[in-house]
Amino acid sequence: MTQENNHVDVDHLLILQYLIRHEEIDTAIAAEVTQRSMEQARELLSKMKNEFNLLESVGRGKGRYFTLSRSAYELLKGDMQYERQQSLDKEAVKIRILSILKIDRSLTNKEIRQLTGMNRKQVQRLIKELELDDVKVVGRGAGTKYIYAP
Repeated sequence: MTQENNHVDVDHLLILQYLIRHEEIDTAIAAEVTQRSMEQARELLSKMKNEFNLLESVGRGKGRYFTLSRSAYELLKGDMQYERQQSLDKEAVKIRILSILKIDRSLTNKEIRQLTGMNRKQVQRLIKELELDDVKVVGRGAGTKYIYAP
């Protein structure tokens, strides 16, 4: 995993360890995991993608996140079959969440995570998209609920 003067250091290993347990990582989570600034985390992720080929990036801008590359996945997880860990495709998840909300029920971030296998940030992104379909955010922090309000 080393190339010329480049080497995998503790920060890279922390990110890899996080990705073994979780499907994806974004810059904010990488900064938290490595206890570095956002800029330093961005550089770490970029180096792991471009120089070490350990990561693949998905999306652009603020919605951008990283997953293990095929080669890193095979190296780190052995004989397990490589595949993007998407329990349900995005549209199916949206339809499922909307259906539940339409039956006069509210959902929390935690409940949506349990239903879909997504992480907290993914649920927040999903709800942002569902706002166009009349999903509203009620409350703040741990008490936040999502409701359907046409």
